[in-house]
Amino acid sequence: MRRVVTLLFALMASLLVATGSAGAADPALKERVLATVNGKPLTAEMLAFYTQRRLADGSAKGDDAGRAPNLINDLVALEIMAQQAEKQGLQNDGDLQLMIDLTRKNLLAQNLMQGYLRDNPVTDTELHEAYELIKSRLYGTQYHVFHIQVAEEARARELIAQLKSGARFDELARTHSQDPTGRSGGDLGWFGKDQLPAEFSSAIGSARSGAVVEEPVKSSHGWHVIQLAATREQTPPGFAESRDSLEGLVRNQRLQAFVAKLRSQAKIEQPQ
Repeated sequence: MRRVVTLLFALMASLLVATGSAGAADPALKERVLATVNGKPLTAEMLAFYTQRRLADGSAKGDDAGRAPNLINDLVALEIMAQQAEKQGLQNDGDLQLMIDLTRKNLLAQNLMQGYLRDNPVTDTELHEAYELIKSRLYGTQYHVFHIQVAEEARARELIAQLKSGARFDELARTHSQDPTGRSGGDLGWFGKDQLPAEFSSAIGSARSGAVVEEPVKSSHGWHVIQLAATREQTPPGFAESRDSLEGLVRNQRLQAFVAKLRSQAKIEQPQ
């Protein structure tokens, strides 16, 4: 049952992005009864909402003309099973009550966030700012960096001397590096200069491809022997083709800030 709750949360998170708010209800749909199950009316409004959710999670699809499927039989079956579950007292199951309570909270939070985004729409200025930031950090010149991390400066200098004498960087990294990347020869991968720690960025600024930086570099983790293996130029995609992903990024950042503000205003007590 608890796994079901986890899966439901994942579904709700996807619906928040995919469906948005359902909007104001149509009074005509609310009053139109499509079927009754043991006296319980199922309205056109209920079917419309149920269909919307099924289309959003991919469990139902429209036809080739884009028309929504008629899911009234599925809704009837759902009502029949719910009524039978209540007859058997399943609504009193502890795990089910927990799931219902958490689902209620999740739906309330979903609607709160949807309303916040609706009242605070993403602007073109924000999208362009996000685009320029990502472009500067992830594109342009990229650097393929290797390193060996040790505890002492003297040890780092000894390794630099060995490299100058012809030792292989990857072999020294596997033998001496205290960082997990040592197992892969010290490979840190490709980075934009702004993505690297400031000490690393400064060190590789004047290095040539394939060279080991002459001086060891100090960081909060220890001392590093650094090799700039290669550089490359990475061309960013255009703004227009990035717009959808940029909107998602800005929305997520805005929601994180919104939740952080609410959290700062809440009285939270957690027993030790």
